[in-house]
Amino acid sequence: SYTLRDPQGLEHHYSMQRDLGNLYYEVIPDSSIYGFKRYYFKTLLPIGSPPGLWGVSSITLFDKARNRKYYNFVEIVRFDVEESKVLKVNPYVEILGKKVNMYNADSASVKIGCISCKDQNYRLRMYSSMGGNSVVFEGKMTADTIQLKNLNLKGVNDGVLYATVFILDSSKALIGTGKAIYTKDTKPPTSQKLQTNLANFGKSNLDSLIVQIETDELNGSYNAVLVQTSIVTNSTNPLSYQNVSTFSTNAVGDSILLIGNYTSGKFNFNMSELKNMKDGIITLKFYLKDSLGNTGSVITKEIYKDTKDPVIAISQTTTSGLTSTLTLRTNETIMNTLDSAAIVLKNALYKSITKVDSKTFRLVVDRSCNDTLAIDIKSGSLVDTVGNRNMLTSLSSIETIVPKSPTVKDLDGCQGSAVNLTATPSTGNTLKWYTSSSGGTGSTTPPAVSTTTPGTNNYFVTEVANTGCESQRVQIKVVIKPVPTKPVISWNGSELTVANTYTTYQWLLNNAIVTGANSDRYKPLNPGTYRSIVTNNVACADTSAVFELLVTSASGTMLDVNKIKVFPNPVSNSALIDLGKTPSKAVTAQLIQLDGRLVGKWNLTQRKQDLQLNYVLPGSYILIIYNGKEQKEIKIIKQ
Repeated sequence: SYTLRDPQGLEHHYSMQRDLGNLYYEVIPDSSIYGFKRYYFKTLLPIGSPPGLWGVSSITLFDKARNRKYYNFVEIVRFDVEESKVLKVNPYVEILGKKVNMYNADSASVKIGCISCKDQNYRLRMYSSMGGNSVVFEGKMTADTIQLKNLNLKGVNDGVLYATVFILDSSKALIGTGKAIYTKDTKPPTSQKLQTNLANFGKSNLDSLIVQIETDELNGSYNAVLVQTSIVTNSTNPLSYQNVSTFSTNAVGDSILLIGNYTSGKFNFNMSELKNMKDGIITLKFYLKDSLGNTGSVITKEIYKDTKDPVIAISQTTTSGLTSTLTLRTNETIMNTLDSAAIVLKNALYKSITKVDSKTFRLVVDRSCNDTLAIDIKSGSLVDTVGNRNMLTSLSSIETIVPKSPTVKDLDGCQGSAVNLTATPSTGNTLKWYTSSSGGTGSTTPPAVSTTTPGTNNYFVTEVANTGCESQRVQIKVVIKPVPTKPVISWNGSELTVANTYTTYQWLLNNAIVTGANSDRYKPLNPGTYRSIVTNNVACADTSAVFELLVTSASGTMLDVNKIKVFPNPVSNSALIDLGKTPSKAVTAQLIQLDGRLVGKWNLTQRKQDLQLNYVLPGSYILIIYNGKEQKEIKIIKQ
């Protein structure tokens, strides 16, 4: 629709519609496909219209969605007195601040004055080159220079602002004029648009972040505030890593202010200060100021900064025999997938890998019987949402499938005694025995320990799991200690004695321990069979041969041991014993081997008596002659 004004000032309204037959408006969703178009309309003026020049005073456009735009073409012309010879003063007018914007449009301050103007009248008129109201403020000059405050200029259109002051005398006659020209703009920057090429960014593209601004203002300044809304700390990740920003100490809520000027409706501004901020959510608050100081609305945008490499943690999920399923878990979302080329295995063979979710991978490998499984994830294999890539990750803390070595302890024993090898395996495992630290064939039964010769022997044992994997060999040291020289009991006429070269002694009577008899000699109180148990300095023991002691009444004739003789010596078949006198009581003679075994025994009732030795084997023997009080030992040799 549009309005025509005839030469007489009367206005006539007309409406035009392209599809006059269509009474319904159809909204077309995508209007971006339509550009500017030119339309022509012919209008038949009414009968009797005055002749002359007609004009268009306004046009209103409606689209099919009933959005409306109104255009007014009426111009207002004003006339100001510029100069006059009859005027007496030259007043001046000044808008304080030199501009009228959205903040002072209803409270402008104007200063006016001239020489000798006190008590005169003033009339201040303010209007715009773009039309609108023409406001007038009148009053009396209370001084040569006065200041008018809180002047409301809202009805005056934006544009070139004229301020004209008239000085009038008491009769309202004009005595002087003054004028000043300013700019009035009360519209904030509109159509301002902020966009970034990256919503999230990392260390690889930190310098690629571009912030672009579009506005309908050509000159002005901008304020951008970067606020640390949140911080991603190391504690949120399974493994520790470092921030590439080595000098950032800001906390949540800290901000950085960026200020700059622009001379184009489309420009970029530098965001290098982001390098000084910590990882996390950073809120960008942005607004423009035009050349008159009007401030546009604040535009807020959140961007996420992440300069940390993806971190991988690994754990063993299940094991079946030698096949292990492992879980690789990252601390953040991963955009790509892993394949066998990115994984280096030690002590295992690759089978498959599956991406479970954005942070988790499942790896299946066939293990070998070795101490540990080692995995290397090559650098650059994982890419997070902002393009950060992992460093080389080496992981060797996977649970071993090789069993631990069994629990053992070293053993010792005495020469000739039995020593049995033992070890304790874990539940469900078995043992395998070896006689060397490496090589050889293992046995499920422990080897027999030889104790014939003193010395140290080493034996080895392993633990075998149900997977067939075998532990490291563990050594059992067996020390065989020598036994002492077999003790020989002697009778000195009043005591039983053995050599005093041993460490400990214990006498036995009829195989029972004699309490307190713990030295190399013992004075017997009762008849019977005596033995002595001795130990050496390595705590090994041996026992003497049985020594039979017969005790007779003390009233019997005493033997004169110094007069007893045996001849011949060496002897062949028989030997003659001469006691030196005929005994009144029985005297006993025993022939024993050097190891203590009894070979022959005789009762002597005569001074001289033959002993038949033809059944005795050749060798050395001890002939013991005693009567319960005295005893004599004679070494004889049988030929």
